Amino acid sequence: MFLKSSIPWGFLIRGANQTTMVVSSQSDSARSKADLREILKERRSLIGEVERRRLSAQGAQRLCGWLLGHGLSTVGLFATIRDEIDTAPLFEALRGHGVRAAFPKIVEGVRELQFGFVADWTQLVLGRYQIPEPQEANAAIEMLEAVVVPGLGFDAVGGRLGYGAGWYDRTLMSYRGWSVGFGFDVQVVEEVPMESYDRRLDLVVTDERTLVVDTR
Repeated sequence: MFLKSSIPWGFLIRGANQTTMVVSSQSDSARSKADLREILKERRSLIGEVERRRLSAQGAQRLCGWLLGHGLSTVGLFATIRDEIDTAPLFEALRGHGVRAAFPKIVEGVRELQFGFVADWTQLVLGRYQIPEPQEANAAIEMLEAVVVPGLGFDAVGGRLGYGAGWYDRTLMSYRGWSVGFGFDVQVVEEVPMESYDRRLDLVVTDERTLVVDTR
């Protein structure tokens, strides 16, 4: 449910022990996104390493169960950077069940992410922006039944706040498979500011819950 208040516009940040209101002008969504990014970066950075591993494993179990339960055999994943939820446990769990995983690759001159299948995590190499990626793009996105995407923030109606470069929005614009946000539960907010070009997700999975937007 969206926030209703006498305040012109804002968004809620919910944590274990607090709720923070950040107020913005409705005509200044770019600024509100920037504010929300900084808050969520800090919130995510406060998760300790031991807790991060525990929550990542918990999230991997939940998402793996959902993907297997829907009979999917090819999935696009992302390689974790900085303090994102760790996708290595998810990759290993899917591989153990025979699910093929492809990772995004940035190709010079192409505005959408390309994908490449890998059989082992060690096949990933550092690419542009120092993000691990496959050495070659050998998987068309149409081959993937679901694409799991990172983000700084998510909401219950498929809103996603990325890092601002628009890679996933462009890549998923005409994608017909499942688009799945994957992150920590502290990254779920009341409402993510969205523009007309922002792509809503079909599903958001965290260490605590599964938020289904598309009920196909």
